Formats: sequence, C-alpha cells, structure tokens
Amino acid sequence: MNLKAVLSSWSPLGLLLLVFCSPISVMATTLEDMQISADVDMKTMAPKNPKSKFVDSVANIWATAFLDGAPAGTSVSVRWYVINQGEYEKLVENKIDIEGSRYIAFRLQPVKNKKLPTGEYQVDFILNGKKVGSQVFTVVSAKPVATSAKGKSCIPSEAEDEKLVLSLAAKQPAIKKELAALKLMRYQDPQNRFSLIVPGGWFQAENASPNQALYLSQNKADNPVFTFIVSVYNVNLSPKFSAMDAVNQLHKMLLDEGKKHSAKIIQNKVDQLTTDFAAGNLLMSYNSSSGKEYGQLHTILADRKYAVDIQLNGEEKVMDTALFLYQLATQSIRTERICELHK
Repeated sequence: MNLKAVLSSWSPLGLLLLVFCSPISVMATTLEDMQISADVDMKTMAPKNPKSKFVDSVANIWATAFLDGAPAGTSVSVRWYVINQGEYEKLVENKIDIEGSRYIAFRLQPVKNKKLPTGEYQVDFILNGKKVGSQVFTVVSAKPVATSAKGKSCIPSEAEDEKLVLSLAAKQPAIKKELAALKLMRYQDPQNRFSLIVPGGWFQAENASPNQALYLSQNKADNPVFTFIVSVYNVNLSPKFSAMDAVNQLHKMLLDEGKKHSAKIIQNKVDQLTTDFAAGNLLMSYNSSSGKEYGQLHTILADRKYAVDIQLNGEEKVMDTALFLYQLATQSIRTERICELHK
C-alpha cells in the first residue's frame, strides 16, 4: 500500500487532531503519565482504557499526558508518526500554549468513512520544544484474531487477565490496595513477538539497547524506584542449538553482568519445559552507587522464534510490589508462548 497516497486522499492532512484540557490548578512543571488510550474522561481528560493495539476501523485514538504546574506561555505539542520499514513518516503535529496543572488530550481521528492505515505508529510528547517521552501503538486490520489449532486465541481475554490478576493479588493482601494505582494493562508488542501484563501508568523511556522492546519506569529520576524492561532476542533453532541453549546463554550474560556490580545471586534456575520451549529464573540483589539496595528479577522464556527476557528492578522497600508485577508479567506471557508453540 502506498501510504502517502492513502493519506493524501484524506482531507486536508487526512487526520483530525483535536485538543482538550481539564480544569486548571498549579503545581510543579513536568509532563507526566503519557499514554495512548481508546477513550478519556470527558470531565478531567484523564485516559481511560489504555491500549497499544487498535483496529483500523477505530473512531478515535487518544494521546494524553498530565501537565503539572506550568507557568504562562508553556507550550505542549505531540507529533504523530507512522513507522514504515524503520523510517518515521510524520503525519501531523499540533502545538498549544497552556498553563497550570491539568490533563491534556490529543485525539487522532480518521476522516469520516476512512480507515487508519495498518502498521506501527509513534507519538512524541514535546514540552517547550524538548521531547520528553514517546508512546508506540499498532493499527491492525479488523479481522479475526489468529487462533491456535484448537481454535482458541493465544492472546488471553480481558476476563482471563482479570482472573489472573485477582488470583495473584489474593496471595498478597497488601497489593489489593495498589491495583487501581498500577493501572494494569496487557501490552501487545508492535511486532507481535509477545504480549504481557504491565503497569499502565508508568513512564516509557527510550530503549537503551537494540534488543529492548519495552522500557518502563515508575518515575523519571536517575535512580527510579521501579524499572520494567522486556528484551527480545531472535532464536534460530537447529539440531545443534536448542531453546535451552538460548536460555543458558542469556543466563550467563546476565550473571556476568551481575558479577560486575557485585550482585548477590538469590536464585538461578533453568528448566527444559518441552522440546522447543525452555525457561529460566534469575534473582539477584545489589547495592547502587547511592547505597540503596535493589532487587533484580529475570525470567527468560525461549521457544522456536524468540527468547524473551522480562526484567524488573526495584528498591528493597518496594520488593513486595515488584515481586507481584514480576509474577504477573511472567505468568501472563507464559500461557501465550505455550499456545503459540501449538499453532
């Protein structure tokens, strides 16, 4: 499909980008809680139903952020891009001058009777001319979800995800009070390599390495309380290289890196689950340069195509929450990976 030709058939940019603001209050100056969602609260303009995947017939896609304590003359803008074979093609940008503390919501809306082109998109959030964060999402064709040979979708339903969340939370009563604040959501990798449940209200940082598919942090400080990282490695299985080999190689790499930081190894386990599926757990603790004690948790899942490393770092004081998020991410992806093997 010629994307430019499709876009040029829309009026006049092929997109309608509208800006909405919630009531003013005054605090410190930051742009936070940047999200992509299917809906917003029309009173506060706060995001509702955060998502990373939309069908091409979608009526609205919202990019929202919380502007905190901005002085008069503060400018906020968003740039929408479609990613085509690694190239970023700018679709549209809108800029507003604003002040105070409020949610700001930008709406991407196809022209009537038109559909968004399928593919991967990125939204850059810009505060006073400086990019402060990005969010990515995909648009797919409105057709049935791919299913396994048994006719069941490999992506769990919202009801199945909710059941998993509640079952894990029941084992940690203190977590129940945090569920609303965590804004849990299923993240779908734009390249369809994995999906898993993650906290939806965190800051999405730019990936630090080519293998990192997702990098979330609870705050933007140099030493955030939490970081949630998913890395993906291609696996080319052959008679001489198995899923277990992939897990073992990644484990060795992570252990070597831990030794550089004098990490204490708490758990190191690798299991061959099936002929073409292996998993490993690696738990470490270490002291940061500031003297704070951190826990680092890894689960590695390898199948015929990919090895996925789920990493969660957390300060010692919040390790109960970190462990809950770690277990939730691991179990939410594991079911999907096993299902994919049987397709």
